[in-house]
Amino acid sequence: TNGKSTRILMPPKGILYGVGYGAYSLVTGIVIAADRSVMASSLKTYLAFLFVCYCIVIICQGEGDISWLLKIIVAICSICMIYTLFWGYRYYNGVYVITMGPENNPNSLGALMVFGMFAVLYRNEQKTGRLLFSFATVILFGYIIILSGSRKALISATVLCMIWFVTFLKDTWKNCERAERIKRFLLVAIMLGIAFAYFNNAYLKTASFERLLRLFSGGGTNSRWGMYVEAAELFKKSMLFGIGFDQFRVLSSFHSYSHSTYAELLACGGILGCLIYFTPIIWTGCLIYKKLKKEKNYQAGMLFALYAVEMFLGTVNIFMYTFMHMMMWSILYILTEKEGCTLPKI
Repeated sequence: TNGKSTRILMPPKGILYGVGYGAYSLVTGIVIAADRSVMASSLKTYLAFLFVCYCIVIICQGEGDISWLLKIIVAICSICMIYTLFWGYRYYNGVYVITMGPENNPNSLGALMVFGMFAVLYRNEQKTGRLLFSFATVILFGYIIILSGSRKALISATVLCMIWFVTFLKDTWKNCERAERIKRFLLVAIMLGIAFAYFNNAYLKTASFERLLRLFSGGGTNSRWGMYVEAAELFKKSMLFGIGFDQFRVLSSFHSYSHSTYAELLACGGILGCLIYFTPIIWTGCLIYKKLKKEKNYQAGMLFALYAVEMFLGTVNIFMYTFMHMMMWSILYILTEKEGCTLPKI
């Protein structure tokens, strides 16, 4: 192979560490897993997801940009958004919320909309018409998050939009002419006005607000806290290697995964597993920080927004078991590690 093909075939370090974590989980799981069939099945799914992420990364590196991937994410989110709006299913989740069907977890739908919002906003459209369409799309994705009643998605979307807002204003002030600044600021003001009017009038009557009140009043957190305590107890029994891949649901009294990447990794992977898995995540955070300090541009700010959202979602979701999260981390890895892979000039 020539130098170019070698460069293309070499994925970001985050993908390689993911393979390393899979190998580590397989070797240790054969010895320590209480239920090897569960370990083997879950590990096979994890490696299959990782292979798809590898293929996506290779295509991005070969093309030299990720715009095609962002368009696909937006298209998938748009289809889900339209389906939920017109043919949504009433799903009981403590209160009745709207999702795509009886088997569609509303939290998964909400998380998908958050990533769709990132895919729309990351492009930073320059033409007024496209920018207006982008804002409208983000508002609709946000509305689906409210219909889903997903608290974690609502908080994530809020974090994403707040960081985007600051980044957008800085970029507009720095790079746009006066007339263009006025137009872009006016569009933002209109979007904020619509959001404020909705939250001030209609949002207080939604299932999303009711579920949010339950969260801040302490409801729904006791079982999660119990899972975290039990994960810590399981970690103490095997601190170095953990109890084995996806073994929390086998050995815990909850018979479910721990609902936290950090608790799950600590219990199932031990100290060594945590070191392998979190090394590229921490390194990516350092690279994003360097980009923010050095480049101070719009894309660096949006990478920080996605990183912040993922780190928050790690407290309530498990990255290793969810393709959506693995793909988002792959996007972060390739955009921070591979300097030649970015968006084309627009």
